[in-house]
Amino acid sequence: MPSKKECDLVYLQDITEGRKIVFLKDEIPTLQADKGWPEYAVKHAWPQVKNVPGINKFFPESFKEGKFKDRKFFWGIIEKIMPEWAKSYRNKVIDQ
Repeated sequence: MPSKKECDLVYLQDITEGRKIVFLKDEIPTLQADKGWPEYAVKHAWPQVKNVPGINKFFPESFKEGKFKDRKFFWGIIEKIMPEWAKSYRNKVIDQ
């Protein structure tokens, strides 16, 4: 789940009505991406994954509007559902 600040009532309703997918905390891999580097900001990575089919089922609607700031939640989901892409992105950032 995202932080309380990012978790609005609409998102909670979407979860309870089955429109959003959530994972238990222990199902999310240990965060590998967040090193505090600006390249790991959600605003840099989201445009590269936002068109992946079904990805919106994991994030609140506010995410589409670019208002989402919860880096730990974002990267946890990305590393869970797209581990190869996350690894590739991480390697690209490190190589820069």
